[in-house]
Amino acid sequence: MRPVKKIQPDYLHTLGATSAAKQTTDIHHALIESLGNYCSYCEMPLSDYQVEHLRYLAAWPEVLTLQEWDDLLLICNDCRNHIRVPALNKESAAAMLWPDRDITFSLVNSPFLYELRKVQYIVEEDGQAISSEPRELVFVVANKQAGEKVYEKAVNTITHFQLNMRLEYYNEAAGELRVPLQEERERADNRMFKRTRAWREAEEALQRLKALDNLQEENKAELREMLIKQIAMTAWYSGNWSVWMTVLYQQSRDVELVKAVLDSGEHPFTGLNNEGQAVFGR
Repeated sequence: MRPVKKIQPDYLHTLGATSAAKQTTDIHHALIESLGNYCSYCEMPLSDYQVEHLRYLAAWPEVLTLQEWDDLLLICNDCRNHIRVPALNKESAAAMLWPDRDITFSLVNSPFLYELRKVQYIVEEDGQAISSEPRELVFVVANKQAGEKVYEKAVNTITHFQLNMRLEYYNEAAGELRVPLQEERERADNRMFKRTRAWREAEEALQRLKALDNLQEENKAELREMLIKQIAMTAWYSGNWSVWMTVLYQQSRDVELVKAVLDSGEHPFTGLNNEGQAVFGR
């Protein structure tokens, strides 16, 4: 879960003189400008930017005001539709991790880990399996090494947004993911599939870089720089920043490469909070 820093664009401070509809539209635009066009929780690119999450409010107001800025984050339809507890309050929110309040990912002791797991993917109808095949999917996992309190908050966050599909679908002990036929047909929750695709794209990108390193051409450094820019653009389009971070670092151990791709000025992931080098390491 990418840690973000929300910065209000200057024009927001003139909203008092505008219509209610324009004020809401301007705040939507300001969130995208501040955070980038990604879900704040699963990190998928947003196809509909008018999906913000008011974390402490039971009701969603039709009109947003600047007073609510601190309680606004972007959320995709999949995360919104799979929220486990619809109404939040300050107590329940305090028991979770929030990307604009916490360092929710780092190369060392990250609260959330991203793991490629082998599962038996079973499609069932009326409780009966109609198809079964082995698959590899990327799961979001709470990190026990991050400390007991942080671990518990990470578990609560994963549970609240059901970041690994509906909780009842996955039997970790059996290594089974059992999905109802109707949901399989509709693909009502694409987060794990897109997360896994990002993982594979990151692996392929690293393989291309390694192949380039074996070349003897004099302009190899220039070609490498061009390829890194291409990788940065691919990551920017695919979203799933934390997956790219995980794969690039785990499989290369090259922090400078990770920075070049994911902290790039060429295709920046807008809003990344890396204060004190907390994300990339001091």
